[in-house]
Amino acid sequence: MEKEKFLKRMFQEYYKNQFKKLDLNLKIDQREFGFLFWDNPTFQRHKSFKDFKELTQKLLNNGPKHVYFSAAYYEIPEALKMNQKYWVGCDFIADIDADHLPSKCKWEHDSFNCKKCGFSGKGPPPKTCKCGNTTFNQNTWVCDTCLELAKNETLKIFEEFLIPDLNINPNEIKIKFSGHRGYHIRIQSEEFLNLGQDARRELVDYLTGNGIDFKVLGLYEGRKKIVFGPNLNDKGWRGRITNYAFKFIEQLNYENMKLFKTLSTPLKKKIIEKKPLILENLTKVPSNWNIVPGISLDHWQELLNLAIKKYSPKLDIPVSIDVHRLIRLDNSLHGKTGLKAEPIPIEKFRAYDPLKDAIVFKGEIELIMRKCPEFRFGDTLYGPYSEGEKEELSLAAGIYALCKSVASLP
Repeated sequence: MEKEKFLKRMFQEYYKNQFKKLDLNLKIDQREFGFLFWDNPTFQRHKSFKDFKELTQKLLNNGPKHVYFSAAYYEIPEALKMNQKYWVGCDFIADIDADHLPSKCKWEHDSFNCKKCGFSGKGPPPKTCKCGNTTFNQNTWVCDTCLELAKNETLKIFEEFLIPDLNINPNEIKIKFSGHRGYHIRIQSEEFLNLGQDARRELVDYLTGNGIDFKVLGLYEGRKKIVFGPNLNDKGWRGRITNYAFKFIEQLNYENMKLFKTLSTPLKKKIIEKKPLILENLTKVPSNWNIVPGISLDHWQELLNLAIKKYSPKLDIPVSIDVHRLIRLDNSLHGKTGLKAEPIPIEKFRAYDPLKDAIVFKGEIELIMRKCPEFRFGDTLYGPYSEGEKEELSLAAGIYALCKSVASLP
């Protein structure tokens, strides 16, 4: 418990000295709050606060491990049952997390062990252990590769979809570092406020390309089996499927051709041989989708489905469709890292470096390290460390190591 007491005290100091006043448009008095504390594993929710001062006092008193607030607005946010809260509306949330993105770095720095038999390994855990158990302890790390992948997905959502396709005012798009391995997009707009779950699911389907109708987008088969398709510079999903097709074909080789179920071996060979010509004709206006004889509409649809799966935005779908979801509070500290869940102005997002900009603790600390991979904090690389090494780290890196349970106090 010494570690938990120390981390609680550090978090309390942050909330006392550095916690920034929240945006008034957040409407604290209409939000439900939830907490996880260092000394109590039970999640506490259905809390409400009349203003920022009252909320800050709670944070000062408890220095919580995690702080959440509702994406929804309520008349009575502290009511214990949802139907007694009287739902007013809900911001639209997109949660982009490196956990949901394919990255090789997970196999280098993440690890797991089975809660039943102790079997351990690197990377994400299997669905089922050799012993039949399905629950695991996981140790997930933050690295530049993970965060860059999450940033690119976030950029894709607001630069390629929200602003050009849905015409959302950039001032209504709030971006926030999650404090761990990703970003949150929150759309605070009257147009989205009263959308129910079905409407939000339709919006998510649009963002991810789920259930897309290629014929509506201009991909169809005419006379003599000639395939017609949209142009690269077309707006919305019309141009997007052509761009996705272009990128997918550009990266094709004999190895990933195995993904195709409907193409014969001779056709696969023809596509590889004529790849430059296919790409050249997709850039024409109008585009030409008929370079390789034998490639039918069904073949193009299979390719586009594979391309959409690869290139479309990856977001946590249940978060976006849930109209009662709790999300991490702006400027609160994340209990797995000690980093700040910092709002980021949209114009500064590309340059944002969470492993530097979200650091709040200054100073040094001496810790006894456990085995852990190399990690960057600020401009400094730490580790890799072996079991039992006594090391001096920056206070921010030390708190991160303590939160990750790869260090202990002397």
